[in-house]
Amino acid sequence: MTIGQRIKKIRIFRGMTQKELGTMMGFGVNGDIRIAQYESGVRTPKKQMLLKMAEVLCVQPAVFSCRVCISKDDLMQTLFWMEESKGGGDIYDCIQKWEDMRAKYETGEISKEEYLQWKLTYICTPLTDTSV
Repeated sequence: MTIGQRIKKIRIFRGMTQKELGTMMGFGVNGDIRIAQYESGVRTPKKQMLLKMAEVLCVQPAVFSCRVCISKDDLMQTLFWMEESKGGGDIYDCIQKWEDMRAKYETGEISKEEYLQWKLTYICTPLTDTSV
């Protein structure tokens, strides 16, 4: 899925028009044209623009920056190399959380919208406790 396709899917999920998103992004009167260009792949938003878009759409920035694996083999190789560089514990924990949420979705405990919302806002990296 391209960045433009992700933008469109999330915008529609949030119930926004291209014009509304363009306005919230500060693009002015023709903001819908810019959003349409992003969604169609005519233009690619720069990193700073994607960070702002993530904020406006209430999603994790990684939604736009992460690489999408093309095949199952590609996915597995990505996981293997992550394990080699970072160890497996965190990866296993993240996959377990995903499996748990997917099971809730498949059994009807949560809706399709709740499942997508979870995926769009999910952070695998635990936040560091800074309290004294």
